[in-house]
Amino acid sequence: MLDLKSLLLSQPGIRDLALFRRQYLQRYNVKDILWPTSGILSIFTLQQWIWAFVSEAQATQPFPQYDRAFLKELQTRIESAVEGTPEPDVVDEFAELYVKLDMEVSQAKARDDEYVWIQYTPPWHELDPSKPERGFYVLEKPLVLSASGSTGHRTWEAALHLAGWLEDGALVNGKRVLELGAGTALLSLLAAQKGALSITATDGD
Repeated sequence: MLDLKSLLLSQPGIRDLALFRRQYLQRYNVKDILWPTSGILSIFTLQQWIWAFVSEAQATQPFPQYDRAFLKELQTRIESAVEGTPEPDVVDEFAELYVKLDMEVSQAKARDDEYVWIQYTPPWHELDPSKPERGFYVLEKPLVLSASGSTGHRTWEAALHLAGWLEDGALVNGKRVLELGAGTALLSLLAAQKGALSITATDGD
């Protein structure tokens, strides 16, 4: 029997599995996530692999509104994947956590204006689902919309696109960096990792 690492490495589309985990930790729009295939979701050991990083996120970066939506979609996909399988193995903890989070959100214990930790992983980091994900934790309000009168408190898509340009460390290595309108300062954090000599990050508030 394959151990978890060997099982992960044996899967077709291994980079897609790592990207799936990375998108979850970044709290990517549930509708736009690159979901694993039914063949993968039907494997109990790989369900346990998903549960491992989902459960860890509950302690390190809880986000009830997002996790409720994520778990609802995940359970729907797992049920479809194992349909017709006699006595299928399914990780029960997904359903238990969903019920708990649904109650929290419905009772308004989780508000849209609360700060949550979001994990961003630089694009140059290796996509390997058998290894722990490494990245930056940024405290923000991902449910804040610009229509609400504020553009702060969250990392916007423009910063994520600019992060791709920093993959070439030559742009910032050994240089002084000034980031204007830094917001959550994600780009400043990336520049620091790429060897910037000094960094000044500013924002209106």
